[in-house]
Amino acid sequence: MRQTVRFIALRIPISTLPNFMLASVNEECLVGTESALFDSGANLLPQLGGWVLNQSPEPIHEFAYFELGRALLQLGDVARAIKNLETAKKLAPDHDATYYHLSQAYRRAGRVQEAEETLATYRKLIEGSRLKKRESLETEKP
Repeated sequence: MRQTVRFIALRIPISTLPNFMLASVNEECLVGTESALFDSGANLLPQLGGWVLNQSPEPIHEFAYFELGRALLQLGDVARAIKNLETAKKLAPDHDATYYHLSQAYRRAGRVQEAEETLATYRKLIEGSRLKKRESLETEKP
């Protein structure tokens, strides 16, 4: 099922936005804030995500790639979703949710073997996380 992402919130100065985005700014959301809500249909979201990733003077946080990959997957842009989720995986190899969404993207792209391997990694990470949590709880007991 294809889902529609309705809005995406960004905390960036409005003056730095490229012209193609200014037309999509919901002006009611600009009062007293640098945040802007954009109508993010299939045309705007990929442009917006790519533009945001290119604007940062600092290294991009891995979760920006993760969130963009998830949004692109929801919009049906599987190839670009895979590219962004693979980047997120390289930057944060222990982030379990990245593996889950990447496995879904691989499956939708017909890359079944990669989907199964990635899902297996996701399950290992989840189990490792549960074990760490259990150990942590046991050491905290009086």
